[in-house]
Amino acid sequence: MECEMIGQCEFINHYQNQNKIVINGFINKYCKSKESSNKCIRKRLMSILEINNKIPINMMPNGLCYPGTDKSKWSNEMKKYYFIQNEG
Repeated sequence: MECEMIGQCEFINHYQNQNKIVINGFINKYCKSKESSNKCIRKRLMSILEINNKIPINMMPNGLCYPGTDKSKWSNEMKKYYFIQNEG
């Protein structure tokens, strides 16, 4: 069963026409089943924050920035989460 959040995912909606191979790879890895979707950082944050629009559009399901983008427009809350997950 596909992830119930896929239709609400701003990352998928925003980038789906820019690089279909990359986006389809993320969909296959993170969105195709409930078990795999539970590994999605975006989905975890949506459930914690309860508001999808707080999650940066350029945050990929693995929690990293989309290639060619950075964290400069991320809220301090998101930067802190990123640091804990990837550097701390």
